[in-house]
Amino acid sequence: MPRNSTSVSTKQERIAELAKQSPQMAFTSLAYLMDIEWLTEAYQRTRKDGAVGVDGITAEEYEQNLEGNLQRLLDRAYGFRSGRSAHQALDTFRTHLMTSKGGWVLEVDIQKFFENLDHGYLRKFLQLRVRDGVVLMVRN
Repeated sequence: MPRNSTSVSTKQERIAELAKQSPQMAFTSLAYLMDIEWLTEAYQRTRKDGAVGVDGITAEEYEQNLEGNLQRLLDRAYGFRSGRSAHQALDTFRTHLMTSKGGWVLEVDIQKFFENLDHGYLRKFLQLRVRDGVVLMVRN
């Protein structure tokens, strides 16, 4: 598996250092850090004894072609890839849903989780680092 000159932990340390040095700075994009090495480390850190994924594939099955699977994952991370958008992700989802012969689509409501958070504190925290007006928009 190819290795970048900068290890994942070094990248993470650099992000943390930048955040400490410039608490007023907002990170506009971290997508460029998402590479095979980053995804490989993320995979290595996940539990392998949990339930299978939504596709029914176990961790052991996924690992048999780990680099190929991670590359395909990287190629379809729509919201974070240059030239890709959430609309394209929805279009792909719709196409797959309409052409599949069964399966499940689940919508999960995590509203109760967010009802337990101090929204004023959360908003102040986000405003320190997030400059995306869509994320910061107040919804009633």
